[in-house]
Amino acid sequence: MRSNKFGKLIIALLCTSLAGTAFLSGCSDNKTTDDSNPSSVVNDASTTDSKIMDLSYDESKATKITLSGDTASVSGGGAKVDGNIVTVSDKGTYIISGTLKNGQIIVDAGENDTVNIILKSADIHFSDGPAIYASKCAETFISLESGTTNSISDDGVYTGSDSDDSEVPNAALYIQDNLTILGGGTLNVTADRNNGITAKDTLNIQSGTINVISEHHGISGKDNLNVSGGSITVETRNGDGMRSNYNKTEDETKGNVTIENAAISIKAANDGIQAERVLTVKSGDITVTTGNGASDTASSANSDTTDSMKALKAGSAVNIDGGNITVDAYNDSVHSNGDITVTNGTMTLKSGDDAFHADNTLNISGGDITVEQSHEGLEADNINISGGTVDLTADDDGVNCSGGNDFSGLGGMDGGRGFGRKIPQNFEQTNDTSDTSAGALQISGGTIYVNAQGDGLDSNGNLDISGGTVIINGTTRSGNGILDHDGSCTLTGGTLIGAGTSDMLEMPSANGQNIAAVLFEQNQSAGTSVYLTDNSGKVLAAMSPVKEFGCIIFSTADLKTGETYKVYTGGTVTGDNVQGYYTKPEVTSEGTLYSTFTISETLTYADSSGNTTYSGGRGNFGGMGGRGGFGGMGGQQSGTMPDTTDGQMPAPPHGTNGRQPTLPGEI
Repeated sequence: MRSNKFGKLIIALLCTSLAGTAFLSGCSDNKTTDDSNPSSVVNDASTTDSKIMDLSYDESKATKITLSGDTASVSGGGAKVDGNIVTVSDKGTYIISGTLKNGQIIVDAGENDTVNIILKSADIHFSDGPAIYASKCAETFISLESGTTNSISDDGVYTGSDSDDSEVPNAALYIQDNLTILGGGTLNVTADRNNGITAKDTLNIQSGTINVISEHHGISGKDNLNVSGGSITVETRNGDGMRSNYNKTEDETKGNVTIENAAISIKAANDGIQAERVLTVKSGDITVTTGNGASDTASSANSDTTDSMKALKAGSAVNIDGGNITVDAYNDSVHSNGDITVTNGTMTLKSGDDAFHADNTLNISGGDITVEQSHEGLEADNINISGGTVDLTADDDGVNCSGGNDFSGLGGMDGGRGFGRKIPQNFEQTNDTSDTSAGALQISGGTIYVNAQGDGLDSNGNLDISGGTVIINGTTRSGNGILDHDGSCTLTGGTLIGAGTSDMLEMPSANGQNIAAVLFEQNQSAGTSVYLTDNSGKVLAAMSPVKEFGCIIFSTADLKTGETYKVYTGGTVTGDNVQGYYTKPEVTSEGTLYSTFTISETLTYADSSGNTTYSGGRGNFGGMGGRGGFGGMGGQQSGTMPDTTDGQMPAPPHGTNGRQPTLPGEI
C-alpha cells in the first residue's frame, strides 16, 4: 500500500474517434508505472473502448513550484524561475501552490512530452499574457487538487490576436496542443483580454468545478471539445460560451463538441454552445442563456448587428441523445446548418426566433420537449416526428416545413439580422415565396401539442400523418389555418384534433382516416369545452381550446363511416389536460348539444343543423388554393362556386366574423 504522502487521481479516458485522434498520449501502448510520469497507463480488461489513465503521483518525487507574490521558487527538476516567469521544460508532475501577483507559468517541454500540472490553492495573474501558457507539449493536464480553490486571470492590456487561426496566445489559460482538465478542486478563470480557456488541439474536461468569466469566448477546443463530467459555469461579455471551431474541410473528425455527465450553466453574449461540425449532448444538466434572452425583442427590433446568439448550434448536425436542457435564447434554441436529431432528453426552451431550425432535416423520435416561447416552433426543410412529446407555443407557425429562413425571427422585426448567417451585401427581401426544394412533414408517432398564432402545421411540400397524437390550438388571425400544405396531405392514422379559424381550412385527401370538421356560426370563447360522443353517449374526444375558435376538427380511429355522432359545447369536462386537450376526459356536467351528424364519407362537415358543406375560405373546398384533397383550384366540396347570380357577395364562411372569403384570382 502506498503511504499517505501519495496524491492519487484516477481517471478513465476514452480513446474513441470522438476527438478524431487519440487525444491522450496515455491512450497508447505505454505501460510504464513510474510514479513521476503522469502518462502511466493501466489496462482495464473490463472495458473495450477505454483504458484507465493512472495519474497517481508520488509527491516526494514531483517538482514543487511555490508562488510568493512577485516571484516563485522551485524544488525539484524540470522547471526554473526567471523573475516572475516560471518555465517548465520537461515531462513530469508539477505541484503549484501560492500566489503570483503578476507572473506566468510557461510549459515548454518536448513536443512528445506529457506534463501534469497540479493546482493546489494556486492564484496566478499576469498582465502581459496568459497566466498559464503551454507553448510546446503534446499533452497538458491541469489537475485540480480536491478541496482547493485555484484562480488564473489576465488583463485586457496585452496584445493578443482575435483570430481563431492565429498562433498568438489569446486566453488566460492557453494551450498550444491538447489539454485535459480534471480533479476534485475548483478553477476560477477571469479573462479580461479575450478568451477564458483555449486549447488549439483537443480540450477534454473530465471533472472539477470550473468557473469562467471572459471578454470573448469562454471555453474553446479548436479541434474538439469533449466534456465528460464536472460542474462548469461560463459568462461571456462578447463571445460564445463553449465551442469547437475547426473549420477546414479536409478532416471531418474535427470541429465537434460532445457533452455528457456534466452540469453546465452558460450566459453568453453570442452563441451558447457552438460546434463547427457536430454537437452531441448525451447526458447532463445544461442551462444556456444567449444575448439578453428570448424576451429582448425591443432592442432586437432596432439592432443592425448580425451576431449569432443561438443556444445550441452546429454547422453539420446537432444530436440530442439525453440530458436536461434549459434555454433562454435571443435567437434559435437549437440550430443546425445541416440536420437535428432528438432521441431522448428533457428540453425547456424559450426562443426569440425558432426553437428548432435545421437547414436540412429535423428528426424527433423521443424526448420531452417544451417550447414556452418561439417565433416558429419547429422549422426545417424536412421534419420527421416518430416519438417523444412536443409541447410548443409559437408567435407564427407551430411546425413549418421548408417554408422558413434564418432571417424570419422575432416576427419579422429582426432589423435585418441573419442570426449567424451574414446577410449578403446584395440581399434583397421580396414577396416571392416560391420554393423549388419543398420538403415533407411526416408524423408517425409521438404526441405534439401546438399553440400557434400562424399555421398549426405548415408544409410547403407534403404533409402526412400516419400515427401519434396531434393537438392544435390554431390562430385567431385570418389567412392562417390549422393545417397548411402545398403538396399532398394524407391522414391515415393517429389522432388529430385542432381548433382555430374556419376561413382557411385545408384538409387531408379523401383516402384515409375519417375526419369531422365542426363549424360554428359564432366564434367560441377561449376555454369553451367541446366534446364529441358516439350515439350511445361515450365521450370520444374533448378539448377546451386555449384561444377563441370558429372551427374544431376531430379525427380518430373511432370515427366510423355510417355512424352518428354528437358534439356538445360547455358543461364540465375533467381529466388530465395539456393545451386544452383531455387525455382521459370525463363529463361531470353535460353541455349543450350543438350538432348531430353522420359520417358518410372521409371528410364530414357539420354545423348546428347537422351535416353541411363548406363554402368559404382559402383551401381545398373554396377560394384560392385547392391544394390536395377535393375541389382543386377554387373548388368546393360540391365542385361549384357559391351562387352569386343576385350580384351580391356570397355569405361569409362559418366563424369568420363577417370577413369575406378569398375568391379565385385574389391574392
